Amino acid sequence: MGNQSSQPLSKDLECSKFIHFLPIEIREWSFAFKTIYPDGRMSLKDFIDFFSSLFPFGKVEPFCTRMFQNINISQAKEVELSELLIAFTILLKGSTFERLRWLFRFYDDDKDGFVSRDELEKGFDIINLMVSNSMMSEIPSKFLVDEIFSSLQNQSGFLTFNDFEILAQENSDNFKKISFFYD
Repeated sequence: MGNQSSQPLSKDLECSKFIHFLPIEIREWSFAFKTIYPDGRMSLKDFIDFFSSLFPFGKVEPFCTRMFQNINISQAKEVELSELLIAFTILLKGSTFERLRWLFRFYDDDKDGFVSRDELEKGFDIINLMVSNSMMSEIPSKFLVDEIFSSLQNQSGFLTFNDFEILAQENSDNFKKISFFYD
């Protein structure tokens, strides 16, 4: 009996971490996740397989690798449902600041706190590779990156998070092109 009453409490505590979603939604996602991944973990290969089903004509591996690294807070070889839910919460329900910070981290591949021209171009390229033949046309990434960097007062060749915030506030067409999950 003790186990039965403590199990819902533990589920409720888990659900309370993700206040932007209803507890029933969290439980349903948890059940579905554990049905597909009984050990409660998802590998990079699993992640790639999932995105391959969403973008069957694109090259998803580079995008999935970058996304997986951002989601994988523990830096383990697999992600847990809680890590996926944290990313999902930020991207879909987070504040403007949280979503922008997450997007900045996506582009900051070496995690040095700056986004170089090369990182921005590479990040945009991997998104284009994934959605090619399905959602957007090929936009020359070098041209886009040059446009973004030339629009900034900061001419250092690196984007700071503050620069990223300014780009978002300006809501330029170029920023919209590099920002997925951000409106």
